[in-house]
Amino acid sequence: MAENIEIRPHHCGLSVQDMDASIKWYRDVLGCTVTKQVEMGEGKITFMKLGDFYIELFAFPNSKPPADFHTEMGQDLTILGTKHMAFMVKDLKKFAGDMKKRGIKIFTPSRPGGPERNEDDSPHTVFIRDNSGVLLEFVTPSTPD
Repeated sequence: MAENIEIRPHHCGLSVQDMDASIKWYRDVLGCTVTKQVEMGEGKITFMKLGDFYIELFAFPNSKPPADFHTEMGQDLTILGTKHMAFMVKDLKKFAGDMKKRGIKIFTPSRPGGPERNEDDSPHTVFIRDNSGVLLEFVTPSTPD
């Protein structure tokens, strides 16, 4: 890494089916706030803030759904590209309980090529999907080593 250059995460861009529904989901479920909205041709872009991090939502008419291999976590691990966005929470068990109360399905990590399991038997990670099916991971305060 080049000396004297500070690199920090800034944002992640996600394509969504319905901008209004996604704004509501990220606001109500994760506590994000809208900071900026712009139009790009027929599409819409919304920046939402969560702490020091931004989520950039894109919604364009006639967007294509993800290919089948992107909808199964284990299958998607074998395809190049972004897999998920991860967040840290202090109390993973409490977070998972809150998600379940909201009717949000919890997924368990799967081996590459294997199916997702709709159970929450991992003490260190919780996976959920947003209203557009985007995979989100939640972890305990630790490092991934």
